[in-house]
Amino acid sequence: MPADKPKPSIYWTLQSDYRASLGVLLPAVSWLLYLFVTHFGLAHGYDPLRGAEGAPFFFYLGLVSLLAGGAFLYWRLSLVWSLFERGVEVTGTIAKIAFYRDRGRVRYTYTYQGQSYQAESAIFESKRTRGLKEGIRLVLVVDPDNPQHALIRALYVKG
Repeated sequence: MPADKPKPSIYWTLQSDYRASLGVLLPAVSWLLYLFVTHFGLAHGYDPLRGAEGAPFFFYLGLVSLLAGGAFLYWRLSLVWSLFERGVEVTGTIAKIAFYRDRGRVRYTYTYQGQSYQAESAIFESKRTRGLKEGIRLVLVVDPDNPQHALIRALYVKG
Protein backbone atom coordinates (compact mmCIF):
# COMPACT_ATOMS: atom_id res chain seq x y z
CA MET A 1 0.00 0.00 0.00
CA PRO A 2 1.47 3.39 -0.89
CA ALA A 3 2.55 5.55 2.04
CA ASP A 4 0.05 8.30 1.23
CA LYS A 5 -2.97 5.97 1.46
CA PRO A 6 -4.40 5.45 4.95
CA LYS A 7 -4.70 1.90 6.25
CA PRO A 8 -7.97 1.07 7.97
CA SER A 9 -7.80 -0.07 11.57
CA ILE A 10 -9.52 -3.28 12.66
CA TYR A 11 -10.45 -1.57 15.92
CA TRP A 12 -12.06 1.46 14.25
CA THR A 13 -13.76 -0.76 11.69
CA LEU A 14 -15.33 -2.95 14.37
CA GLN A 15 -16.31 0.08 16.42
CA SER A 16 -18.08 1.89 13.58
CA ASP A 17 -19.01 -0.61 10.86
CA TYR A 18 -22.19 -2.50 11.76
CA ARG A 19 -21.63 -5.28 9.23
CA ALA A 20 -18.07 -6.01 10.34
CA SER A 21 -19.05 -6.10 13.99
CA LEU A 22 -21.68 -8.77 13.33
CA GLY A 23 -18.83 -11.19 12.63
CA VAL A 24 -17.77 -10.74 16.27
CA LEU A 25 -21.12 -10.16 17.98
CA LEU A 26 -22.97 -13.25 16.72
CA PRO A 27 -20.35 -15.76 17.92
CA ALA A 28 -19.98 -13.87 21.21
CA VAL A 29 -23.72 -14.07 21.89
CA SER A 30 -23.80 -17.77 20.95
CA TRP A 31 -20.97 -18.60 23.35
CA LEU A 32 -22.57 -16.53 26.11
CA LEU A 33 -25.76 -18.56 25.62
CA TYR A 34 -23.74 -21.75 25.88
CA LEU A 35 -22.04 -20.59 29.09
CA PHE A 36 -25.37 -19.50 30.55
CA VAL A 37 -27.01 -22.85 29.79
CA THR A 38 -24.09 -24.93 31.09
CA HIS A 39 -23.53 -22.93 34.28
CA PHE A 40 -26.98 -21.82 35.38
CA GLY A 41 -29.07 -24.94 35.65
CA LEU A 42 -31.82 -26.41 33.59
CA ALA A 43 -32.74 -25.45 30.06
CA HIS A 44 -36.30 -26.31 29.06
CA GLY A 45 -36.50 -29.07 31.68
CA TYR A 46 -33.29 -30.85 30.62
CA ASP A 47 -30.04 -31.04 32.48
CA PRO A 48 -27.74 -29.21 30.04
CA LEU A 49 -24.62 -30.94 31.37
CA ARG A 50 -25.92 -34.49 30.87
CA GLY A 51 -28.96 -34.21 28.61
CA ALA A 52 -29.06 -34.64 24.84
CA GLU A 53 -30.59 -31.19 24.48
CA GLY A 54 -29.60 -27.82 25.87
CA ALA A 55 -25.84 -27.41 26.14
CA PRO A 56 -24.84 -29.49 23.09
CA PHE A 57 -27.15 -27.43 20.89
CA PHE A 58 -25.64 -24.17 22.14
CA PHE A 59 -22.13 -25.62 21.86
CA TYR A 60 -22.68 -26.46 18.20
CA LEU A 61 -24.41 -23.13 17.64
CA GLY A 62 -21.30 -21.47 19.08
CA LEU A 63 -19.01 -23.43 16.75
CA VAL A 64 -21.11 -22.73 13.67
CA SER A 65 -21.47 -19.05 14.51
CA LEU A 66 -17.73 -18.79 15.19
CA LEU A 67 -16.92 -20.25 11.77
CA ALA A 68 -19.60 -18.26 9.95
CA GLY A 69 -18.87 -15.06 11.88
CA GLY A 70 -15.13 -15.43 11.31
CA ALA A 71 -15.66 -15.95 7.58
CA PHE A 72 -18.04 -12.98 7.40
CA LEU A 73 -15.65 -10.76 9.35
CA TYR A 74 -12.75 -11.76 7.10
CA TRP A 75 -14.87 -11.01 4.01
CA ARG A 76 -15.94 -7.60 5.30
CA LEU A 77 -12.44 -6.59 6.42
CA SER A 78 -11.07 -7.71 3.05
CA LEU A 79 -13.62 -5.50 1.28
CA VAL A 80 -12.75 -2.49 3.44
CA TRP A 81 -8.98 -3.00 3.10
CA SER A 82 -9.27 -3.52 -0.65
CA LEU A 83 -11.31 -0.36 -1.05
CA PHE A 84 -8.80 1.69 0.94
CA GLU A 85 -5.92 0.21 -1.04
CA ARG A 86 -7.27 0.99 -4.51
CA GLY A 87 -9.92 3.60 -3.70
CA VAL A 88 -9.97 7.25 -4.63
CA GLU A 89 -10.55 9.95 -2.03
CA VAL A 90 -13.28 12.48 -2.79
CA THR A 91 -15.15 15.05 -0.75
CA GLY A 92 -18.77 14.30 0.04
CA THR A 93 -21.63 15.67 2.10
CA ILE A 94 -23.79 13.90 4.65
CA ALA A 95 -27.33 13.99 3.33
CA LYS A 96 -29.04 12.15 6.18
CA ILE A 97 -28.10 10.44 9.41
CA ALA A 98 -30.38 8.66 11.84
CA PHE A 99 -29.85 6.50 14.92
CA TYR A 100 -32.14 4.03 16.60
CA ARG A 101 -30.81 2.77 19.92
CA ASP A 102 -27.15 1.95 19.25
CA ARG A 103 -27.37 1.55 15.46
CA GLY A 104 -27.68 4.04 12.68
CA ARG A 105 -27.57 4.73 8.98
CA VAL A 106 -25.74 7.53 7.27
CA ARG A 107 -26.38 8.57 3.69
CA TYR A 108 -23.86 10.71 1.85
CA THR A 109 -23.62 12.28 -1.57
CA TYR A 110 -20.52 12.88 -3.66
CA THR A 111 -19.30 13.51 -7.18
CA TYR A 112 -16.82 11.21 -8.90
CA GLN A 113 -15.60 11.88 -12.45
CA GLY A 114 -18.35 14.42 -13.04
CA GLN A 115 -21.19 12.09 -11.98
CA SER A 116 -23.21 12.44 -8.78
CA TYR A 117 -23.61 9.45 -6.47
CA GLN A 118 -25.27 8.60 -3.20
CA ALA A 119 -24.17 5.84 -0.83
CA GLU A 120 -25.24 4.64 2.58
CA SER A 121 -23.55 2.89 5.50
CA ALA A 122 -24.87 1.00 8.51
CA ILE A 123 -23.02 2.22 11.59
CA PHE A 124 -22.92 1.92 15.35
CA GLU A 125 -23.56 4.94 17.51
CA SER A 126 -20.31 6.05 19.09
CA LYS A 127 -18.41 9.22 19.87
CA ARG A 128 -17.05 9.22 16.31
CA THR A 129 -20.39 8.66 14.61
CA ARG A 130 -22.27 11.12 16.84
CA GLY A 131 -19.96 13.78 15.40
CA LEU A 132 -21.46 13.21 11.96
CA LYS A 133 -24.17 15.77 11.19
CA GLU A 134 -26.28 16.44 8.12
CA GLY A 135 -24.65 18.91 5.78
CA ILE A 136 -21.05 18.46 6.91
CA ARG A 137 -18.40 17.77 4.30
CA LEU A 138 -16.04 14.86 4.75
CA VAL A 139 -13.56 12.65 2.94
CA LEU A 140 -14.92 9.49 1.33
CA VAL A 141 -13.06 6.59 -0.21
CA VAL A 142 -14.71 5.63 -3.51
CA ASP A 143 -14.28 2.38 -5.42
CA PRO A 144 -13.06 3.46 -8.89
CA ASP A 145 -14.45 0.26 -10.44
CA ASN A 146 -17.84 0.65 -8.76
CA PRO A 147 -18.32 4.35 -7.88
CA GLN A 148 -21.68 3.67 -6.17
CA HIS A 149 -19.66 2.09 -3.36
CA ALA A 150 -17.97 4.50 -0.94
CA LEU A 151 -17.02 4.61 2.73
CA ILE A 152 -16.47 7.48 5.15
CA ARG A 153 -12.71 7.53 5.68
CA ALA A 154 -12.81 8.91 9.23
CA LEU A 155 -14.77 5.88 10.48
CA TYR A 156 -12.04 3.44 9.46
CA VAL A 157 -8.73 5.20 10.06
CA LYS A 158 -7.36 6.82 13.18
CA GLY A 159 -6.93 10.54 13.10
